[in-house]
Amino acid sequence: MKISLKEPEEEIINQERPKDYYFASYSADQKLQFQQSSIDYDVIIQESTKILEDDLRIRDKWPYCQGRIIDLYKHNARIELEQQKELKIKKRRPGQKQRAAKKLALERTKERDAKAREIKKQLKKKFHKRGGKKNKKRYL
Repeated sequence: MKISLKEPEEEIINQERPKDYYFASYSADQKLQFQQSSIDYDVIIQESTKILEDDLRIRDKWPYCQGRIIDLYKHNARIELEQQKELKIKKRRPGQKQRAAKKLALERTKERDAKAREIKKQLKKKFHKRGGKKNKKRYL
């Protein structure tokens, strides 16, 4: 049996990620596809001027329209729905039995709290020890 005092060498683990993880490398065909699918600055400017011209044309036809155009039926329907919800919440009042039950529940919770306080006082009295000869701490 051989005993060796040499410690085993530590294994070196390479935890580096490949460069593809950090940097993208594209072929010439892929770069061409990207170029064809992208939008140039000039195209963006042309489209934005078209939109502005359309807005100006609309304002020329309707000079009283200075803001954005909304669908009146959808807007009114949404407002009416909100008003109905508010009205329903405002008008809701519990019935007579429900109101009486609520008062009764409040009274009962007060009674339970009072009983709990009373029991706490009695427990405190039960374990209360007065000083004196009998209850004096004895040291050994």
